[in-house]
Amino acid sequence: MLADSLRGLGDRAERFLRLARLGHAQASHRWDADHETLVEAFHARDHDLAVSTIAQHLARTAFTAMADIAPRQDAVATRSALNLLSRDC
Repeated sequence: MLADSLRGLGDRAERFLRLARLGHAQASHRWDADHETLVEAFHARDHDLAVSTIAQHLARTAFTAMADIAPRQDAVATRSALNLLSRDC
């Protein structure tokens, strides 16, 4: 059951990544760098680096998606959450 859920999430993530790379080829390098930094933070057990990296990565992804889906809307909640987290780190 868990394996099926993970497979489904993996499939959706793969579709998202393909679409994102088509529309934002230049951002792909930044996303890859984020993933590398995140893996390094996990290996080093650097909690603060891992938290700030994943927060910035997810926020950047949300901003990119919002720009594509609703360019006239601002991702206010995402920006507020990122600012709140940034104060704590």
